[in-house]
Amino acid sequence: MLSSRQKAAAQIIAAGLPKKTAAKEVGVRPETISLWCHNPEFQAEIDYLQKQAFEIVIYKLRNMLPLAVEGLANLLISENEITRRRSIEMALNYAGFRHTQIDLKLALEGENEDEDPIDKLKRLVGVINETLGTDEEDSKES
Repeated sequence: MLSSRQKAAAQIIAAGLPKKTAAKEVGVRPETISLWCHNPEFQAEIDYLQKQAFEIVIYKLRNMLPLAVEGLANLLISENEITRRRSIEMALNYAGFRHTQIDLKLALEGENEDEDPIDKLKRLVGVINETLGTDEEDSKES
């Protein structure tokens, strides 16, 4: 079983701070921390704390996804043409496409300032499907 000092040191190390900082904070020598790091139980505590922190970050990022998508959709209808083009490129990159695969000028062809963002996205998907040689039925099935 870990001591309270070991648990505190594990938390500091799991947070990404140097071992010297952990040693200073818990009142031991850096060599003691090095010895503790060879203890499987101490290392397991660090691993557990890091995994727990990672899961919290992933949870928070997943909860931010709808807001990020909405923000990107708003950028797609920006009055600034450069912003629109970069937003389209970003959306395509995150979807696994690269700007070399799809001509962004085609994606903006026939652009209408009053066009609904959903219609704009549908048109963009159509351009992607044409470029990749897939038909609309294939994209609906997946």
